[in-house]
Amino acid sequence: MSIRRNEPRDILEKIDPYSLVTDLLKNLWAILLGAISVAMMATVVSDMNHVDTYTSSATFAVMSKKGSTYIYTDLNSAIPMAETFTDILNSSVLKEKVCNDIGLASFDAKVTSYVISNTNILVVEVTSDSPHKTFRIITSVIDSFSSLSQYATNAMVINTLRQPNIPTFPNNPFIPEVVAFKGFAYGFVIFTIIFAILSYYHDTIKSENDVSDKLAAPLIGVICQERRKRDTRNDATILVSDISTSFYFVEQFRKIALKLIGEAEKDGSKVILVTSTGEHEGKSTFAANIALTFAKQGKDIILLDGDLRRPSQARFFEKKISHDKALSTMVAQRTHPINTIQMDESGLYLLLEDTGTQKSADIVSSNTFKQYVEKLKGVADFIIIDSPPVSVAVDATILANVADLSVMIVKYNDFTVENINEAIDMLREGKARLVGCVLNGVRSISLSSSTYGYYGYYNYYGRYGKYNRYKDLDEENDILVENNAVFDDGSSEGIKGTDEVFSQYFGKGDEDSTNDDNLHDKGVSADE
Repeated sequence: MSIRRNEPRDILEKIDPYSLVTDLLKNLWAILLGAISVAMMATVVSDMNHVDTYTSSATFAVMSKKGSTYIYTDLNSAIPMAETFTDILNSSVLKEKVCNDIGLASFDAKVTSYVISNTNILVVEVTSDSPHKTFRIITSVIDSFSSLSQYATNAMVINTLRQPNIPTFPNNPFIPEVVAFKGFAYGFVIFTIIFAILSYYHDTIKSENDVSDKLAAPLIGVICQERRKRDTRNDATILVSDISTSFYFVEQFRKIALKLIGEAEKDGSKVILVTSTGEHEGKSTFAANIALTFAKQGKDIILLDGDLRRPSQARFFEKKISHDKALSTMVAQRTHPINTIQMDESGLYLLLEDTGTQKSADIVSSNTFKQYVEKLKGVADFIIIDSPPVSVAVDATILANVADLSVMIVKYNDFTVENINEAIDMLREGKARLVGCVLNGVRSISLSSSTYGYYGYYNYYGRYGKYNRYKDLDEENDILVENNAVFDDGSSEGIKGTDEVFSQYFGKGDEDSTNDDNLHDKGVSADE
């Protein structure tokens, strides 16, 4: 039996308020620039087309000739007569007479008249583009009105109650500040709507369903945006080993680690490549955290910083790397890895790079590098390689031929679907099997009434993180941990007999290392 989904709910789920607001904030400068442009254009156009108008008025009393005072006894007969005089004021006969009287080529003024409610008082107004012309026209209208009114009736008389004056101020003064403010407000609204529509149709990844529906790789996990503590540096990396990290953030990596272990056990894979489409998607942070998560589960893990152009793992783990201890130097000089590998307090082995090199592609494509990786497989349970982005350097596709599995990090609402799929196709050209994508940095808030979104879920579990995360690992991971390889006292002892193990696989220095003439031919040396 198929279940029909609620269509309005589907529409709400497709709207991502956080990405919408984020995109609007990113383009706020463009919205403000557009609004300012509209304000300036509105001010200029209004100034060019603006014409000041002036109005002068006169007030009359319409009475029956039988009456001697302005009382309401004659109201029933005075009001219809006042309306008749209104028609006279707007007649072509009166306008022609006024033009001849004051010498106008055409009657370019507006004459209006109205009767004050429940009275016999008639108000006549004349509006034109000149104060003096307005006064002359209304004066002529009053003079002509008396002579024309006698043709209407002999039973009524019109007495002037208030004479017209020359107007001193225009009815519609041009105030550029007001025009500019209105133009800015309209422009801001218009450009906000335009960028909101562009954001809605911007083909990026904003949800788990987007990964499933749009990308050519499955989703293996979601990493929500982790809030930084107030006393944390803005450039500090959030690691699962940090005591302030929330429980839910750690749990997300544990779930992904379980899936990667399951995929690796299918064919005995050991080398996992972590990459992304472009820069700033969080692939290096993911590589560090997934390596720490493996290590916390009792695995012997080597984290290899393969992003030799822009290495970052040394900064993440606050390790000072001299050039002679760098990964590139180890490969170029074929030195023993025991002199290069460092141990983190979490029991994680680190192969780090110092300042980076521009000949990274030559290094990772060398036979020496490949042989190092092959021999490291015998030392560690897993090797995590932090690779450069696929679209930035060819290193990622080269490393994909060294690794067994690959993981694509996709940042929430960043690169377009087309760019990500192109990167996936390039990654699949290597021999490493692409496990899937990890949606990173999710901060969406669902509009569906049945869920609070990822961000709310993270806040809920975050309350318990400081307690639950530091229970004994045997209690938390009975299925995963077969032996207590993680030291609760925080020591850095690591694998017992590490020197002997490395010596077994690598020998004692250069005597067991394989020459790589190709690497030297390309000019890669320890000094680069």
